Amino acid sequence: MPPEWIALDVGAAGLAGWAMRGRDVLDRRNAQGLALTAEAIVGFLEPWVTSDPVRVVACGPLGPLGATVPSKPLATGLVKIDLGDTRVDFAAVPGLRRAAPAGLMQGDETRVAGFLQRNPNWDGVICLIGAETQWVHVSAGEVVSFQTFLSGGILSALGKGTVLARWLVQAEPDRSVFAEAVEDAMAKPERIMARLAEAHAAGMLDSLAAEEVSARVFGAVIGAELAAARPYWLGQQVAVMGEGALPELYQSALERQGLPVALADYAHMTLAGLIAARDA
Repeated sequence: MPPEWIALDVGAAGLAGWAMRGRDVLDRRNAQGLALTAEAIVGFLEPWVTSDPVRVVACGPLGPLGATVPSKPLATGLVKIDLGDTRVDFAAVPGLRRAAPAGLMQGDETRVAGFLQRNPNWDGVICLIGAETQWVHVSAGEVVSFQTFLSGGILSALGKGTVLARWLVQAEPDRSVFAEAVEDAMAKPERIMARLAEAHAAGMLDSLAAEEVSARVFGAVIGAELAAARPYWLGQQVAVMGEGALPELYQSALERQGLPVALADYAHMTLAGLIAARDA
């Protein structure tokens, strides 16, 4: 059965798609490591495409930017994009922008919309974790403001191109060491670069386990971010969403600050937001 429409999440690491009939999922597929070109996107959609044009509703870094916050996350409707294939009627959710300090959000506005669809009348802060971390203050159904941090990208780079790589490959951070490192970084965020070097040196000189070294690294980066993002989360209820192990690390770090923290399902919120964008 061909889909009535396709929901598509275009991420920095790859694509996630859902073949849809109304609000029901017919099929789902993912692909990692693709070049995010029009040809690659059409190729990814090929198993669901027939000779008749199919509507695709997509979110991610696709170009169009919409409203400046404060605004509703789906305030400006969809923007059509020509992928060069008449079988694909492609429309993108515009991102949000912030004037000062400059900021942009492309993809996470859809997850915020999905979260608000599932949690109406929710006020607080949503922390969306990926290559970038978005701290999003939400009130009365609007994105009031947001702040972006490059923590996930930095951790990824540290794990590939520095002396810390040997400690970060498949090493689950020790949670007690991680908690101590977070507290240290929040107290002295200016020491983060020194703490990263010290973590490597301690691993070499003191024969620390990789779990302890990785905990120091993750704790330093996340703790410094929490210190800078304190105006967002202090005294708020927080929802955390993302993929992989990072969301649980953020959750544990925030709960140690006495905050009520809920984990939200990243994929479910993305799909709920894309459905809301199509319906709107």
